[in-house]
Amino acid sequence: MLKASEENLPNGNYKVCFNFNDVGCATNNACCASLLQSVGKIEIQADKACKATIAGSTFGNVSKSGSTFFDDEFAVGKVRVTALNANRQMMDKSQLCLTIKPPCNSFDVFFQSGKVGGPGLYQYALFNSKADCCPTCVFAPSPPPPDVPAIRRPPPRWSVVFQGSEDRPQNIWYNFRIYLNAGANCRPVPYRNGTCCEASLEGISLPVMPDMKAAVVDATAKFGGDLLTATLFHSYEYGVRLQFKNPFYTDSISVGSYIAVSFAVAKASWTDASLFPCPASKWDPSGPTCDYWLHGYQTAPGNPQEPLIDPEVIPACCPEGVVHMCPPGTPGSCLAAPDASPYTLTFAGRARNGADTVFSFSLAHRNVRSACSAMAIDNMLLYVAKPFATAAVTATLGGVSTKVVAGAEGPTSYLNISMSSYASVAPGTVTVTVKGDVALSDLCVTPAAGGSRVCNYVLKGAQRTSGNTQACCPGGDIPATLPSGRRLLAVTEETQAAVAAGGSICAKADPSSACFALASVEISETFEEGTTYAFKLTRTGALASCPTEFQVQLSSSAMATFKEGHGHIWNGGLPAGDHFSWVLPEASGDGSLGTTTILSFTLKGRGMDRLSRVCTLGRNQDACVFRLVGSSGCYTGTVATDFQYAGNAHHH
Repeated sequence: MLKASEENLPNGNYKVCFNFNDVGCATNNACCASLLQSVGKIEIQADKACKATIAGSTFGNVSKSGSTFFDDEFAVGKVRVTALNANRQMMDKSQLCLTIKPPCNSFDVFFQSGKVGGPGLYQYALFNSKADCCPTCVFAPSPPPPDVPAIRRPPPRWSVVFQGSEDRPQNIWYNFRIYLNAGANCRPVPYRNGTCCEASLEGISLPVMPDMKAAVVDATAKFGGDLLTATLFHSYEYGVRLQFKNPFYTDSISVGSYIAVSFAVAKASWTDASLFPCPASKWDPSGPTCDYWLHGYQTAPGNPQEPLIDPEVIPACCPEGVVHMCPPGTPGSCLAAPDASPYTLTFAGRARNGADTVFSFSLAHRNVRSACSAMAIDNMLLYVAKPFATAAVTATLGGVSTKVVAGAEGPTSYLNISMSSYASVAPGTVTVTVKGDVALSDLCVTPAAGGSRVCNYVLKGAQRTSGNTQACCPGGDIPATLPSGRRLLAVTEETQAAVAAGGSICAKADPSSACFALASVEISETFEEGTTYAFKLTRTGALASCPTEFQVQLSSSAMATFKEGHGHIWNGGLPAGDHFSWVLPEASGDGSLGTTTILSFTLKGRGMDRLSRVCTLGRNQDACVFRLVGSSGCYTGTVATDFQYAGNAHHH
């Protein structure tokens, strides 16, 4: 849905019209296919104060004033244009137009562009006629180029892992686990009634090859070893669905728990025990993978056991994903879970070097407990646009040239960068040099939620111990554009030089721009645990562009103390290279202004009772460098303590 035209009318009203671009569907996307058959309604986020300002609406030059509604009973308002019943041809030829009266007679005011991310932006959802499928977009992402994979989404609360198969006399049983995740990176759609980040779990669907649907003869579900009541349905065009009689809620089982589900396939029709009879994945078509859909309902904010079931106005939750048909722990399997990786990769800068462009990426180490926590990185796959997957690309690791080989997996292209069994805990830098004046959003074109782009990467290596080798291939995404699809600001040559001299590409933090104000560091001691350092952040901004992560830079001695087991990071924080990192609570509109968040860590050891030794500012400087980081940029500053040091005695 793209804005086609806007007009200020002589009577003071404002008229805006939207076109609908047909970008087709990926294979086996049942939701997309149902929308092509019939769009039932359209919803657009709008300011609740503008409820009485809609003067008229049309679709295909036909008045829709009688079926246009304004909902203001939820967190944010929305315009709902219903009774469309438009097929693919009608959507392609029709415009949706809204006429708006003062005082909301401007695009950014009526559609709350500031809350979505910036001027000219808007958030909308298209519903099929059954109102059980509702793709939601911010702004209007352009159709992805033909050589990039389908959209990648942040991880939901529920995810699926393959556990292997069992070859029985009549059938092959394929075993999966549906895990409950912590959900720290889940981003709910703002205008929806409840939240899909706390969605219930009602069932799971798997796409099946059309001629193999009847071969899926049975399915079971278990929790904690107990058999659950569940029903297997074959009536869906895309494949099969296993529906639980009783739903699961995010607070009814613990994080890390799982529901075991198994599907039986008749051996008379299918004999490959290594792969369920699904069609090629639309997410990862090159590997032994299957797509899946999870089914559930939004829940009331603050009450995960109150499902919101009203298909006319409240869309259900149906997160999609891809499951790798290579069970963890089996010989030759590759552990791909992002949480298993001791390394993170982030964008550090862009600079011109003559006719070339140099991209820098920071490789940071963090402490994790997993089968790959001590992995060595042999290669890094960086997925790029096809024109840049060439032999002309060069790379360095730690300032030393390293081998690069261009390759492809199905429709996607990548650079395979040799990492020489990299296993350092110190921060490292990888550079990639390409021909021409290139922006990061030109290099990395993997689409992401909200019309943005990311640099998708995979770290391939292994954890090698005496008599055992565990293959590791964790991956991740690096933002390449803002959620609106706009390009991130390129780092200038001057900034790159400043970084090389020890500076920062982050802007200077202040409460108005960085969305948070910091109080003095609070320090407390206990003999048994050590010294605790607490950072109090007060929210001063609630825009979508606000930072989502808080970092505190630590000295090498403090990091060594922590890695030796003499410390703890509270509030869900993680160590990462030279800093501790926390995910910040998501803003919930202007009502979150003034709320406080306290993040802390404890260290015990020689010298760890003084801020000047824990942080990186140097001797006798009792302050820490902090960063506030988000997809739209970062901010840096220092925060001191008013704790008084006097010899070996401490007091306030």
